[in-house]
Amino acid sequence: MSFDCALIGAEGTCAIQAVADALEARFKIADMRDGRTFSHALPDSVQFACDMSALGILGAHGADIQMVLRAVIYIGIPVGLVDLRFPNVDQGLARHRKITGYRTMVVQGEHEANERLLHNEIKMNGPVIGEFVLATDFRSSNGHIYGSINNPNMRIIRDDGTFVYHAVAITGYGQRPDGQTFFEFQNNWGIEAHIGGIGTILYKALTRVFIPIVN
Repeated sequence: MSFDCALIGAEGTCAIQAVADALEARFKIADMRDGRTFSHALPDSVQFACDMSALGILGAHGADIQMVLRAVIYIGIPVGLVDLRFPNVDQGLARHRKITGYRTMVVQGEHEANERLLHNEIKMNGPVIGEFVLATDFRSSNGHIYGSINNPNMRIIRDDGTFVYHAVAITGYGQRPDGQTFFEFQNNWGIEAHIGGIGTILYKALTRVFIPIVN
């Protein structure tokens, strides 16, 4: 089964990178749980279907996508749906892993039960993909949890009135001394944003969460 990155509202290569980061970790966790040696690359059985024309909006081309995904061995023309296939650099390892489906969680404000479910999912099975609306304070939010001081006036809005979305791999969760809970994410803009590329975000700041199911 392919994971269609176009399902995520984010534009550019961030959606693909978030899926790649989350799946790579989930495959490793599944392998360790089964007592198998894991590969440091995604299995070659994994395929991503990505709307390349949407990526073109931000000027992303084949070379950019190849750089972001690290190990792409097949890239088609930058239009329509294209399969991006990952090789297995450690021959014979992790070839049994594949995507069997995914679940989508729509976040609607604060919901402690759903937040706890997400905590358990990350703890048991590994990272998930988080989608959220970008605001002007995102890049500099290394001093606070993203969403804690966010307000509608800070959201980035296009000329047509639509929001700009971003996608990241949600890798963990925690709680500050004041009791405020947060999720930890691996950003895909390098290390110039947040603290070494690692940031924190409130549950209610997310719009949707995609949970890959691997087998």
